Amino acid sequence: MSKNQNRLSQFWQELKSRKVVPIFIAYLAACFAVIEFLDISSNRFAISDSTFNLLYILAAIGLPLAVILPWYINSKKQEITPDVSSLKSESSPIQEKSIIVLPFENISPDPDQEYFSDRLTEEIITDLSHIHELLVISRNSAMTFKGSGKTTKEIVEKVNVRYVNNLMKDPNNYPELLAKANHFAEKAIQVNPTSASTYYAQGLAFYQSCHPKEAFKSWKKAIAIEPTHSDPMLYLMLGFMYSATGLDLIEADKLLEKAKIVDPLTPLIKICQGWRLLFQGKFQNVVEEFAEWQNSLEQINSPFMIVGAWTHGLNQDFKEAFRIIEQLISNNPKQIMSSLGQFMKYSWMKEKHKALNTVSEVLEKAVWWDDAWSLIMAEGYAVLEESDKAFHFLDRAIKYGITNIPFLSEYDPFLENIRGEERFKKLMERVKVEWENFEV
Repeated sequence: MSKNQNRLSQFWQELKSRKVVPIFIAYLAACFAVIEFLDISSNRFAISDSTFNLLYILAAIGLPLAVILPWYINSKKQEITPDVSSLKSESSPIQEKSIIVLPFENISPDPDQEYFSDRLTEEIITDLSHIHELLVISRNSAMTFKGSGKTTKEIVEKVNVRYVNNLMKDPNNYPELLAKANHFAEKAIQVNPTSASTYYAQGLAFYQSCHPKEAFKSWKKAIAIEPTHSDPMLYLMLGFMYSATGLDLIEADKLLEKAKIVDPLTPLIKICQGWRLLFQGKFQNVVEEFAEWQNSLEQINSPFMIVGAWTHGLNQDFKEAFRIIEQLISNNPKQIMSSLGQFMKYSWMKEKHKALNTVSEVLEKAVWWDDAWSLIMAEGYAVLEESDKAFHFLDRAIKYGITNIPFLSEYDPFLENIRGEERFKKLMERVKVEWENFEV
């Protein structure tokens, strides 16, 4: 997208967010209706041509006002909400109905999406400000926390509000929020049991909650209902699952290729075959497949460039892996992925004391709710010869569906230290029994 096209798109979004477009259209429709009515009634009421000319002039004068007034009014609505500096005092109680909407992060590999992340934040603030009994912190104050790395608790204490929108930053909230996600997905299916999108959403909730078999069934159900579903992420997730579990790499290839056909432009979709190659142990091919995506992530300093560091590590290119980790830490020092990156780096360097010092309770709770991060923790502990911890997180990754036996027992170089243990062999036997008997 060219800069001019991007500016035009941003301006159009600005017009819509400030309610200029609907008001302008309504104004034109009203003018047209009035003039048409008077034209039909002109003979009956003897309306002169000069009256029509005056109406045209007034309508023309009103056009810029129909644009300027909604633009100005909607921009001022956010300014009447209180600033942080006016809220906090030692004795001021927290208002029961109060909220701050923190800026959404642009985690896509497209830097142009940063603008839309900010606009989404502003849209929500504007909509909430219409609720008279709700205290909403202003957009300007909310934006001061963007990239600050402050915890939810620190932000709540700073602005003195009851609620904050991004509770997912606190891993202690994950179980409750995921339970709610599963509940709402089930409700959606009860309302519309023939919707492929609801089964896709349910699959995501199941998967994030560490129920991969249930996720598998929901996603297969979505495709059975709508074989030509337009969301490429559905095919990507299923292809990933077929690869991670090792159930069917041929089917994985077909699904991942279909994702690329549905959406050939999005960087995340373009690299989807990299996941199949990863679980086949073809790490050099993975690095090549991920190169464009990795470059895009580095341009916007996304925490997800940790994936690139991991794949370079698997490929034994530690110089490049450490470069990515250092960039991540430099730009996101308080981000949870930076802590994970430090753990990866020091464990690969076999600096046990430094590696263990990077591990916090928050980090371990956060990675517990992700398949790949659980595996990375298992790898690091295995390299450090912390077997109990290694098996603790490896078991979690397996429960998430990373059950590709050749990958775990042969290809992953970081698990070498624990492969000779009896409990590793028993774990592989359990995996084989569980997934060989699983019918998709």
